[in-house]
Amino acid sequence: MEAADSGDGPWKPTGGTIPALDLVLNNGLHNGQPIYIHNTSAEGYAGILKSQMLGSTPDHTRRGVAAKSGVYLCISTQTFSPGAAHTLLFFEEDKYALSSTHCIIFSPKGALAVATDPVSHGSWVKETIYRGNIKFADIHLIYSGPNPFASLTKQNHYMKAYDIEG
Repeated sequence: MEAADSGDGPWKPTGGTIPALDLVLNNGLHNGQPIYIHNTSAEGYAGILKSQMLGSTPDHTRRGVAAKSGVYLCISTQTFSPGAAHTLLFFEEDKYALSSTHCIIFSPKGALAVATDPVSHGSWVKETIYRGNIKFADIHLIYSGPNPFASLTKQNHYMKAYDIEG
């Protein structure tokens, strides 16, 4: 494992590989609206691009019959590499191993009624859910493509208690 960043200087969610994205995420808002991140697989990403929306209908074959509809998002201050997302968001369940290889980063053009709660009791990781579809026409697309986020130790806001790589 590499040494953690000292924590000096600005936050670098991409580890400095995409400075413009790091800057936008440091601002916290885009066009006066909060920034959200939707993590997805390569297959999900292709479907999102084809439909031009983030769909809220769950895949019951993967998530089970009790899965609720909604678009699952991360708040902009919780930027997870694919490995960290697998651990922190998906609790290392095998069926979700590739669920954060890609992402869509956006701000809504208007208010978005979301619910934000910890992913599990007492967790510092938040899960934000919007209960409808999110059409590309209704958002400012900031980034879409392969997950650009560095491991938490390389983002310059290392939390020693959560030593998560990947």
